[in-house]
Amino acid sequence: MFLEKIVGPQGLEIFERLSRDELTDQELADQGGYDLPTVRKILLTLYEHRMASYELEHDKESKRWSYRWRVDFADADRRVAEDARKLIRTLEQWLDKERNSVYYTCDNRCGRYTFEMASGPDCGSAFVCPGLRAQPAL
Repeated sequence: MFLEKIVGPQGLEIFERLSRDELTDQELADQGGYDLPTVRKILLTLYEHRMASYELEHDKESKRWSYRWRVDFADADRRVAEDARKLIRTLEQWLDKERNSVYYTCDNRCGRYTFEMASGPDCGSAFVCPGLRAQPAL
């Protein structure tokens, strides 16, 4: 699931709680049994991905400020589509590199190297696997 990949299983639980009610970070921590820094990190991640928003409220009695968080479903389809396009671009770039590069591998499966790496100083400029060079001669 897309959301779980962004915020993890704890974040998914927090997201579900927020989708039912507007809550403060402290209320989320108390209800879920999480430590407050973890809840705040998850909320900020949701906020950065524009999946949560907040209102700042002032308690006149305690004179403290708190943030009341809620799930923000506005524009959700566009955000998910945008993230999917970014992922597709990244995968296309990776595939293009795979198709257009020549790779050298060691018989001992120490690694896989592009031509530039295999002919460079890490491989002794002679296509010698760095893993094999590090082993003492028998």
